[in-house]
Amino acid sequence: MACGMKSNENILEQALDLQKQHGWVTPEDVKEIAAAKGIPVSKAYETLSFYSMILLKKPADVRVEVCRGTSCYIAEGTDLLDELRRITGCNVGERSDDGKYQVEYCECLGRCDTAPNIVVNGKLHTAVTKESLSEIL
Repeated sequence: MACGMKSNENILEQALDLQKQHGWVTPEDVKEIAAAKGIPVSKAYETLSFYSMILLKKPADVRVEVCRGTSCYIAEGTDLLDELRRITGCNVGERSDDGKYQVEYCECLGRCDTAPNIVVNGKLHTAVTKESLSEIL
């Protein structure tokens, strides 16, 4: 098991480096990773798709990640989702037709004291309200 974990760490590290270069992990990147590790491309995809921080599809211009931790959910997180749908035109897991917005869930951000929280293009926003959401986006 330890070897498998170490192998996944190396794959993850390589994928994160490639993602920094391209903004996402392209299909060519996945093939490169698989070749470097001597594993089938399907195994590389299986491993990389486990990690939410790895983008296997080109991200939209504005990528919104909504914390789905209990504190954020209780602190009007569902109201934020409704407002996000209104502003972006897409549900969680979708991209707007124009490619501008993408809305995803993320796991607990560890900022429960400032819930609800979202991450927009890698930047954390805390104590988000329906009213502040338009300005943030």
